[in-house]
Amino acid sequence: MKEEPRILIVCGSPRKANSEMVSRKLVELLEGKAVPELVLLSEKNIQPWHEGHDKAKDDMPKLLEKFRTASAYIFVSPSYFGMPPGILKNFIDRTDVFFGQTSKFSKKFASIVSIGASPLGGGIEHNAECIRSYFHALGIRTLDIVYLIGKEKPEEILKEKDAIERLPQLVDNLLEAIKRFSEGGIK
Repeated sequence: MKEEPRILIVCGSPRKANSEMVSRKLVELLEGKAVPELVLLSEKNIQPWHEGHDKAKDDMPKLLEKFRTASAYIFVSPSYFGMPPGILKNFIDRTDVFFGQTSKFSKKFASIVSIGASPLGGGIEHNAECIRSYFHALGIRTLDIVYLIGKEKPEEILKEKDAIERLPQLVDNLLEAIKRFSEGGIK
């Protein structure tokens, strides 16, 4: 029996709000189809990158192992002035141990959900592009990018037409790519 793919969902928000709501919905959509693992960076101790950061006493060693062994990734990030928040940037910077190892990640896929306060043109595209560039640097193939408008009441974001339609599609596309790659259909 073939092992189900492990999908690492990284919620890059420092707050319990829209990004966490969307991340939990993605877990729900993946259950029964894959093994979803949700990492809420708001609950993790991640020191910023600095010389000797590999000796830092924080949560990164466990997170690096989860990242290394995942089949695919979904990063959910609010846009802070068109960029990922500091906690997500710290996480990205601390995965520097994987730079130069693109062959280990070139068989992996990722998707991005970028959440902002204003429609396209308000910085959510740049936020997603920052994350997509990170995946590219590791050799990870980005499949889908979903843009959502944050809501004052986080539970309302899941009622948005784009969330209702695009999040299940994002999950299906990610799982289909993993399946096709494992069968030799994607090179």
